[in-house]
Amino acid sequence: MFRFYSSRELSRMLRIPLNRWKRWSREFLPPDPLGGLQSGYARQFSPREAFIVYLGGFLVSGLGFSIPQARQVISDLRGWMKGKILEGHLVRHAAGNGHRGVWPRYEIHIVDKGNAAAAGGGTGRLTYLMREIEGRPEGARGNPARWQESYTETIIKASSDKIEGAFPPVRRLLDITDLADRFVSRLNAH
Repeated sequence: MFRFYSSRELSRMLRIPLNRWKRWSREFLPPDPLGGLQSGYARQFSPREAFIVYLGGFLVSGLGFSIPQARQVISDLRGWMKGKILEGHLVRHAAGNGHRGVWPRYEIHIVDKGNAAAAGGGTGRLTYLMREIEGRPEGARGNPARWQESYTETIIKASSDKIEGAFPPVRRLLDITDLADRFVSRLNAH
């Protein structure tokens, strides 16, 4: 049976200020079908909806995206996450933050290839390099700071736009498996 959470519960469990959680939920989720500000019903979040808000908040506060860019990233990745993150990680046990848990693990390199705001777009030209890490044995020759891993990369929404401006593309790393593991472990801790 699915459990639903209130904003107050999620704010406490995820250690995010309540006003920030509510703002992010308004920004990253569609309006609540059962209510609104005048209905008298508080919004209830499924684990999937709560993770979308948590992901959006991390994109804004952790990786420095603007709200419109974070919405675009969530929209672009929603189909990819469906079978891997939203169903897979939210029902498995959290592996912790040491990357020693269940494989595969996923990293997403988000590459912003230009300033679309100058062209009137506002969200940038984003390309996603999905890295599925299939395994990472212990450190080579006893050195824990060195490892060898095998992975598969897939490009989603490749931008063929020419790079504009004086600077190279901005690449941000989203370790989505670690983010999902943190989310699940904080929900399960209460």
